[in-house]
Amino acid sequence: MKRRTLALLLLAVALAGLIPESSAIPPLPSFRYYGLLTDEYGRPVTFDQDTEIALDIDTNECARFTVNEQLGDGINYILEVPVDYAKSMRYASYAARTGDTVAISVYRGGDFQPLMNTSSVPVVGAAGDAVRLNLGMGTDEDHDGMSDLWETQLIIWNSGGQYSDVSEVLPGDDFDGDGVPNIDEFNAGTAPELAGDVFQVYKWMLTADNLLAVRFLTVQGTTYEIQSAPAQVQGQGMQWTSTPFRVVSAGGDSNRYVATTSGFKYFYIEPREDMKLIRLEVVK
Repeated sequence: MKRRTLALLLLAVALAGLIPESSAIPPLPSFRYYGLLTDEYGRPVTFDQDTEIALDIDTNECARFTVNEQLGDGINYILEVPVDYAKSMRYASYAARTGDTVAISVYRGGDFQPLMNTSSVPVVGAAGDAVRLNLGMGTDEDHDGMSDLWETQLIIWNSGGQYSDVSEVLPGDDFDGDGVPNIDEFNAGTAPELAGDVFQVYKWMLTADNLLAVRFLTVQGTTYEIQSAPAQVQGQGMQWTSTPFRVVSAGGDSNRYVATTSGFKYFYIEPREDMKLIRLEVVK
């Protein structure tokens, strides 16, 4: 029995030596691209907008995902890219290798849509790793982080001749004079030409249950969180941390909330002694 086992082992080793080094290797854990896809107006794309993200290497499609804002945590897409480390022949045409350059495309209703920031797409990393990549639909001729359509329709057309070109619309300017720079309006999905449309807390009050209620205007598909900080520490600035809240006063605690509609919303916070300052944040 021992001789037979040894003979089989030697045969297996001999056969292994006949397999070329270049043959494909079974798939490793995937490499993941994930993040937030926003439309030409800076608003998160939602599931009902029939939008897909595809990832290609050369002419081979390696991953595709239908955008869904309910993933939460400021994420509405995930691209799982299969990884292969063979030297030449891949186990499948859609398999990638660490270091491969990728191209990402967006389709709305089956029609190709341009993206603003695809020149900075990272290469495929190691199997099992992931990289966050936020994407914005549209074109950005002056590379200022705001889409040309947004700048044209919401600022240039409302400027009364003050602006005629997207290069004149600057990220740090405040077109509607509401105290929020243009780039922050774009990132929050608010209107830069309407002073009343701004990402801020419009009202706060204490409820009968001794909860702090804050009221603000949501943008559909956007993820929000509450942060709090104690008194400022000398030389260290504010130490902000994520703080649990309730979307219904009698409900359970949450750390983040994805807006299912655009409109006014209350968050309810249980005050603590170490909670001297509170702020509302868009998660991106």
